[in-house]
Amino acid sequence: MNGPAWNGLQFHGLGTISVARAGMILAMTSRPAGSDPTSAAPQIAADLPIVTDILADLAVSPTPYHAVGRAVQLLVASGFEQVELSQRLPERPGPYFTTSAGSLVAWIQQADNRGFTVVGAHTDSPNLRVKTNPDVVSAGIEQVGMEIYGGVLLNSWLDRGLGLAGRVSVSDEAGVEERLFLDDRPLMTIPQLAIHLDREIMSAGLKLDPQKHLVPMWSLADDQSEVEVDETAESERNDAAGLRRHVADLLDVTAEQILAWDLMAFDTQPPEIIGRNREFFSSARIDNLLSTFCGV
Repeated sequence: MNGPAWNGLQFHGLGTISVARAGMILAMTSRPAGSDPTSAAPQIAADLPIVTDILADLAVSPTPYHAVGRAVQLLVASGFEQVELSQRLPERPGPYFTTSAGSLVAWIQQADNRGFTVVGAHTDSPNLRVKTNPDVVSAGIEQVGMEIYGGVLLNSWLDRGLGLAGRVSVSDEAGVEERLFLDDRPLMTIPQLAIHLDREIMSAGLKLDPQKHLVPMWSLADDQSEVEVDETAESERNDAAGLRRHVADLLDVTAEQILAWDLMAFDTQPPEIIGRNREFFSSARIDNLLSTFCGV
């Protein structure tokens, strides 16, 4: 979300929004669009029921897949009917939606062709995504190899409790099943180097190499991790004690059943109302789940 472009933007039912920092802090007032800004004092965010709803939506949507799942719940509760991608589009009037992974399209079929209005938003957010072979050991610490996705503000990922979520492809008797995965504990962290070990930061600023510095730590390495092994043994160790095993255990499958994943780190600090007068709310992934759920 680009701050200057969004400042002053008005959503029906929400009033005016102001972005203080892209994707992190949003100030909301409840004045209706077009009203006289001097006519009455704005309500604080804590008094707006829709803010509570949005915070709840953000809290259960750490990935695009979970965001779509939440949107489906809201649409079904409002009477929308799901149409599978393999089906023909319905001809009878009514509200419908279809999904594919982290994407969703919802529409209201009219009895006559009266034109249409489109609301669009993206469900993904810049983040750190788990590599295919993620297990890394350095200085007695087990780490999780990550790739940068999107325009990540690298420093914003430091010194946070990071959870793990996404979608996993699992082999079973029926074929391949796509499952949602969520471990919302503070499982990982990326600690910033202590100031006395990085004196140049005061003059040169913080410089982060994504491949070196954004590799979360998540466990102490065992003795086997410290021994040099061939590729076969390393693969066996990863399956036995690495990320694949962790994911398999939580999904109640074997490590061999996991075929692929799209897993990503997320900040486990929950969305919350903040400020001296509780007039702001703060959350990750406001860019662009705010628009996603307002659109729904």
